[in-house]
Amino acid sequence: MKDNAIAVLTTHGNNYYHQLNTAQLNQLKKDGVFTIAFKQKGHRLMTTYHDAEFFSRLLSSHFKIEQYWDGQTFPYKMGGQDCWIIKKVPAA
Repeated sequence: MKDNAIAVLTTHGNNYYHQLNTAQLNQLKKDGVFTIAFKQKGHRLMTTYHDAEFFSRLLSSHFKIEQYWDGQTFPYKMGGQDCWIIKKVPAA
């Protein structure tokens, strides 16, 4: 992204945690992120769940979070996914 560019991202946040089993949820809590790869041969599809605090820290070195909506609190924004509006911070 170019400096000061704006992007809109969506992530599977806590509104979707009910889809995970106990082991998967524990892994998500430990690592801040958990990915399920679909096993259909030839496909590279996957679903990744993100802890909002972890994702915010991940973005913070290169982006400013302009706005964040938790999908559980604001399900009408992006169908229940967390919504992030971020801005690329110019390189120092």
